[in-house]
Amino acid sequence: MRNSIFYLSCIAFIGCASGRNYPIVVAPETFEVPSTDTRAKSEAIAEYIFHHGELRFLDESDPSAGWAFTRHAQLQVYAPAGRGYAEVSIGTDHFTHIESLWGRVVQPDGTILNLSKYALEELNASGPGILYHDAKRNLFVLPGVQVGSIIEYHYTVHSRQSHSLPSWVFNSSIPVKESRFEVKKPEGWQLTFKISEEGESQTTSGKQEGDRLVFEKRNLPALKGESFSLPRGHRFSVLNFTVASAQESSQGVFGTWNDVGRWYLQLTQSLGEVEPSVVDAARSWMAQHPQLSQEAALFYFVRDRIRYVAIFEGLGAFRPHAPSEVYRVRFGDCKDMSTLLLSLYRAFGIEAAPVLIGTKSIPNADRDLPSIGAFNHVIVGVKGGEGWIYSDPTHKEAEYGQLSDHTRGRGALIVSAQGTEFVRTPELNPALDQLHLKWEISAEQASKYSISASGTPAERLSRMRYYRGQILKRLVENSFIGHLSQAKAEKLALKSEKNRYQLTFDFEAKGLFQGQGQRKYFDSNSYFRDPRYLYLRQDRKVPIIFEGSRLLKETVQVNIPPGWKYVEGPVTQSHQGPGAKLSFRVSQEGSKVLLEREIRFEQHRYSPQQAKALKDFGKKVMKTTQGLLVFEVTK
Repeated sequence: MRNSIFYLSCIAFIGCASGRNYPIVVAPETFEVPSTDTRAKSEAIAEYIFHHGELRFLDESDPSAGWAFTRHAQLQVYAPAGRGYAEVSIGTDHFTHIESLWGRVVQPDGTILNLSKYALEELNASGPGILYHDAKRNLFVLPGVQVGSIIEYHYTVHSRQSHSLPSWVFNSSIPVKESRFEVKKPEGWQLTFKISEEGESQTTSGKQEGDRLVFEKRNLPALKGESFSLPRGHRFSVLNFTVASAQESSQGVFGTWNDVGRWYLQLTQSLGEVEPSVVDAARSWMAQHPQLSQEAALFYFVRDRIRYVAIFEGLGAFRPHAPSEVYRVRFGDCKDMSTLLLSLYRAFGIEAAPVLIGTKSIPNADRDLPSIGAFNHVIVGVKGGEGWIYSDPTHKEAEYGQLSDHTRGRGALIVSAQGTEFVRTPELNPALDQLHLKWEISAEQASKYSISASGTPAERLSRMRYYRGQILKRLVENSFIGHLSQAKAEKLALKSEKNRYQLTFDFEAKGLFQGQGQRKYFDSNSYFRDPRYLYLRQDRKVPIIFEGSRLLKETVQVNIPPGWKYVEGPVTQSHQGPGAKLSFRVSQEGSKVLLEREIRFEQHRYSPQQAKALKDFGKKVMKTTQGLLVFEVTK
């Protein structure tokens, strides 16, 4: 299933093909030149002067007919890096097209450069395993942007569907002076709005201005990564909403999750059952694996025989292919593979249902905002004695009953003819989440690195086993030693034992030790894990859940070269915080200096107050556990 939530902010897709240019850009009939009063100095690389969005429905008597979204932004560039905001991307698909677009740049000397008539370039957007789909990335770059320039653009997008409504993000990675979003409410229809801020979601109603609902925020600071905090992507202030009729609708406008379930079942009811020859092939497979239960054997039959390849357009993003056709061609996407597995379960009398779910690449589904756009993936649920057992046949590393990191703890919709059930998929046992890192730094020979992980960190590390040769080498260099000068990795080894993975390799890099004359310095800051990846996230039922490694152990071992003497370094210390403990130890053992840092999270769940205290604790102590090692060259 496609990522159905339609993001109208600047987005990037993987694997863009060559594109085409279309002459749809127009110049505004009238406009005002921004005042030079806005050109104040700032520490940020750029700043939104204003960022406005407007949504109206194409047919006010029937919002299911589609919508029009207009975005108007004006921002100023304060540093060379801010020129990247001159590149803007608009996502479209089978249902959506760009109705109008204009843009201009006001340079520091007052010169106005308009966006070229042919500036918009349409690119195919694809992702891993997707052979073809109709999503497009429409890119334009505003011309002649300099430090001090003001960028302004305005575009309108029309969509012929309402099952996915655009969300609005108020803040950004740069400051925003004014962010405003308004919706023209259709007569007799119900709009439900929820705003998510700092991971917490609450219902909001906006301000009534005539026939419009207006949501506005001012003077928003830039979002930055912070230690022991919610990740930056979870801290955006996001407005989501749904529209529903007082009567049931089958046109993709949903008032309840039951409406969503019925809509999906209507798309799949004409597919038919799997052919007897496929059932016979599955029965033969099961006979070869008598140690497996029927449920597990059929899962592996589909997982191992069907490749994940997606080809779709239009409603094909939601409607699967017939199960027998999927088996015949031996490929399909998530909904195709799940439909085949469900058909086999029915053939063997096993109670199962499709489970619509949103992976961690999109916002978590909200129980109060029913929408098919909340989901971008389909898995399978089997009814067990103690509840549902979830499996994902597209996840080639997973066993029966095991979910990936991307689908654990997510809002999901179990869809059956008897009704729907909104659930939260289970989390992995948090006690397993451990990460051990070790650096062995040498000045006169190759240095060494090892990473040992269990739980969720191990799952992420396990994906490297699919890479070989130079591809694996480049991946390791970019992921682990890319911050070092001219770093090269050799002698890579990836081992696994039960739920633990270990990666080891040797490496060489320039400038491991700094300084001239008799004083040499080793900066440990580059070798300890960036604490911003240790973060908390919001959950709908429990206030705050920790996500990352419950236990992080890091060791930096510096081998003292012959003729060198260790002089000084950071001090040994320990800190006890709210639900967390941090210890840092510095010691010398013969010709080795050891820096050891351990961060242990004593809880899995935190209240919002505890989360705030934990963030303050992290800010206070993290900088004290890093520093320089000083050596003296004695000969």
